[in-house]
Amino acid sequence: MKRVAWFSGLTVSQQHFQLQDTLFESAQQELVRGGRHCYGLKNIEVDEAKLEQGIISITKCEAILPDGTIINIPDVDGDEISLQLDETCVNKTVYLAISPIPKNARLFSETKLSATTERYYMSKQTVSDAMMGAEKSIELSVLKLNMYLIIDTSNFQEFILLPVAKISSVSSNKTVLLDKAYIPPLLNIFASNRLKSILKNVFMLAQQRKKQIMQRLKNVDEYGTAGLIEMLFVQLLNRYIPIVEHIYNSSRVHPEELFKVLLQFSSELRTFTHEDKGYNEYIKYKHENLTEIFSTLSEDLKEAFACVFEERAIRIPLSYFEKYALYIANVESIDLTNISEWSFVIACKTEMPKDQLALTFPKIIKIASKSQISNVVSKQLPGIKVVSMASSPKQIPFMSDYVYFELDKNSDFWKSIYESKIMSMYLTRKFSQIDIQLWATKR
Repeated sequence: MKRVAWFSGLTVSQQHFQLQDTLFESAQQELVRGGRHCYGLKNIEVDEAKLEQGIISITKCEAILPDGTIINIPDVDGDEISLQLDETCVNKTVYLAISPIPKNARLFSETKLSATTERYYMSKQTVSDAMMGAEKSIELSVLKLNMYLIIDTSNFQEFILLPVAKISSVSSNKTVLLDKAYIPPLLNIFASNRLKSILKNVFMLAQQRKKQIMQRLKNVDEYGTAGLIEMLFVQLLNRYIPIVEHIYNSSRVHPEELFKVLLQFSSELRTFTHEDKGYNEYIKYKHENLTEIFSTLSEDLKEAFACVFEERAIRIPLSYFEKYALYIANVESIDLTNISEWSFVIACKTEMPKDQLALTFPKIIKIASKSQISNVVSKQLPGIKVVSMASSPKQIPFMSDYVYFELDKNSDFWKSIYESKIMSMYLTRKFSQIDIQLWATKR
């Protein structure tokens, strides 16, 4: 768009000012088109009483249209705009529509018309003198945007459209219900009750999950594998809860900013909750389809917060009775009815070289139930055999200089342990300086 050539002695016509206005509007449009997702609703209010009469009426609306047009109802652009609805409108989207800036055609009509090609209509406004105040006021002719609501867009392909609502149902007595899950294009997330609800739920669920984990861990003296995972999970929650809270307490937030935070939150949570450990690559930001992307993110986050971390390695406390050279373990916390799911591992450390310990230990340890251990030791029966492991089990936290032995699950001695829930281990006193641990690991 070319600039007006203002110079001394110019004979000014109305076209000079019209061209100047067009230049300003074009610059404004370029700013919006050059930005990213710079259009949508900032605020909107619908007359609830008129919905009961079969009418959708927007009483307040602040927005920027895709072409850069700024809308402010009713402060700047006139009174509310309405549309009569019927049963054919169910599941349809309601659009706010205006005509584009015409080229070489009439820009405005004398009065407000419905579905007209004129972009503006003429109105009267009393304007005071900025220097003299209200004492010096005159009535001016001003232009207001000729806006209207439509359902069927087939005849309005060239018009500037902005989705504002979706019709859920229209009853036989004409009562209209709007789709509360629908999220139109926004410039501010707080223009949507649905997005506010999603944000609030994410914040509350994250807080609740953190409290649940911390309450459980507070009563645990020593963390197993699941406990360590839960501590990392809490660390992740501590990183995102303040960010979500900050957004929730803000007054203006673009939906893409919220999308990035929730997508990162969801992706990091998937490290703990999904086997593939990957982010959700199918969620892409779509300014015209905020309903789908935020509903998907909301469900992903709910699923992640509900995830329970299964203990895959349990350290079983050992009580040592020096008089009998016996280690006693209570295994009632392990479901031995599904013993195929579990492996029992002994981790031990002595001053003896690791290679020598790996060879010697299986020959001298005796394992059986409490009622059978005396008979196993006195008659030199094998009991439950142990086999040296080449490396530490991945479910157990790494411990330097320990040697690991796996218990044979095919031994007949397990039956008595299953019944009594007590495992006994006899170890000759030559290993009195040994550090020994018993672990149950889940496959």
